[in-house]
Amino acid sequence: MSAAKEAGARPAVMVRPRKPLSRKKNQKHPGWGGARPGAGRKPEGDKPLDAMLVVRFTKPERDLYKAVGGSAWMRKLVNAILESKPDQESLEILKERPMEHPVVQQFVKDAVERLQAEEE
Repeated sequence: MSAAKEAGARPAVMVRPRKPLSRKKNQKHPGWGGARPGAGRKPEGDKPLDAMLVVRFTKPERDLYKAVGGSAWMRKLVNAILESKPDQESLEILKERPMEHPVVQQFVKDAVERLQAEEE
């Protein structure tokens, strides 16, 4: 008798090798899975939003940003400025003293009114 049998070891069992899961799945449902053209979440507007910005805020700044509308509000503000076709002087005002730009003033005024209306 061998040492393995004397120690109570189980005899080796012949196991049939299995197919890899991916091959097995493809045989069961051919054409399932994988990337497809046009798949995925659709853009919200007319054009996809393909540029991402990261902005760091303090918690009170973040809370205010979310309260006034978050990224949707910011896109509206930027689009309103673009629609006003800013000249070089207007861009300088935006860079140096953004609160003096008329479009920014209007957006801030609207946001403050909306916040006050929500508090009432």
